[in-house]
Amino acid sequence: MKWTKAYRKTAGKELAMDTSFDFEKKRNRPLRYDRTLVQTTLKVMKRVSKIQQRRHERFYERRMRNNQTNETAQGLKEILHFKDRLPLSQLPRKFQLQKLATLHQKKQQRLAREKQMSQKKQEQEQTIVKTSNELQTMQTN
Repeated sequence: MKWTKAYRKTAGKELAMDTSFDFEKKRNRPLRYDRTLVQTTLKVMKRVSKIQQRRHERFYERRMRNNQTNETAQGLKEILHFKDRLPLSQLPRKFQLQKLATLHQKKQQRLAREKQMSQKKQEQEQTIVKTSNELQTMQTN
């Protein structure tokens, strides 16, 4: 099962073999209280925890190195897929130029359609005027 500690350790997702873990083992031997021993033990515990923290950070960074390249590839794939819906300011420079070109092209197409529509409208108005003139001439005759 993927969520168990055993699986995580065998898959390399957990830091399994580290010598600093040996310090955490319980010792079942009763010791006589010694002030200097307690002080040195506390110092060593702090030092060991810092070492463990650094090792965990290094382990995580090494594990995530490949993930970063996968994330950038996935991000570029998503940008390519949704580049029409993203605002221009959020796109990378390369895609900004492409989007500007497509926006310009769409604007030109829209203007051409509007021009055609206005020409059709004018033609319709002219035919209406012609027919109304013809009707008026027929009524006067």
